[in-house]
Amino acid sequence: MNKNFVKAGIGIVVGTAILATSAFMSLASGPTGYDSLKEILKNSKNLENATIDVVASVDDNGKNVLTATAKIKADHKNDQSSGSANLKVSNIEKSFKFYKDGENSYLKLDDQNTFLKFDEKGRYGERNKNFKERGKNENDSKFTDLHEKILDALVGDLKKQVEETDSSNGDKKISVKLSESQIPEVVNALLAVKGEKHINKDVSKDSQFKEIFGISKDDLKINELVSDLKVKEINLELVSDKNKNVKELNLLLTVSGKDKSSISHTQTIKVKADISNVGSTTVDKVNLTGAQVKTISCKELK
Repeated sequence: MNKNFVKAGIGIVVGTAILATSAFMSLASGPTGYDSLKEILKNSKNLENATIDVVASVDDNGKNVLTATAKIKADHKNDQSSGSANLKVSNIEKSFKFYKDGENSYLKLDDQNTFLKFDEKGRYGERNKNFKERGKNENDSKFTDLHEKILDALVGDLKKQVEETDSSNGDKKISVKLSESQIPEVVNALLAVKGEKHINKDVSKDSQFKEIFGISKDDLKINELVSDLKVKEINLELVSDKNKNVKELNLLLTVSGKDKSSISHTQTIKVKADISNVGSTTVDKVNLTGAQVKTISCKELK
């Protein structure tokens, strides 16, 4: 769940609104609601910059194990972002600031003097380059159209699960609520594969994780589910303005399963994201003159 979080150093829910809604696009309804959601998602890809305020939490068997808040200024056009975040785990609380400029990301804990620089060259550079080039030529556009048609065919009757509400100010609210019996088996099958991969997961990088975030993986107290994984509930609510820009997203995801000791857990993830200053956000740049900087190669992060 937090590989990208570690990798970017500033990736705490940057783009949460776009990524989360894309992940659940196949759960939309319609045709009206389904088509509206697709239009909103397509428009989101064209956003050049925005400010995102995020609150996220994780509960395990009814007990809160993690709370995170973040304020992110993201400039997709110039591949820059900046912001601050706060992590609270049990009785441990850590705050940090972050900045990304192209292939370099910087993170500094508020109680430390050293900036950590994440060098993405090699491991992510080529992938990011390919991502940016995607959609710039006719073949990519045709591929996107084909992908959409395949998705339309796969969605089927799940389109009926949406509720769409129009407001007098032009806002549109799209909500999806799925119980365990309504969630496709393919979703649980993908979770099962994910669980099997984690059984033999290398945990030798705990010291590096603590160096980055000031919290060890043991402090997190999040039991990793490795078997009998099932999605119990999905609630998604998305609000867009009259220009089809996402302005608010609320996500609730409940998953059950067993940890490596065969103990059953029910885990709930909640994410609330508010998007503002679309088109007028300016990233705060960090002055590193005279600062202590330690470089960490992203090739070392897994």
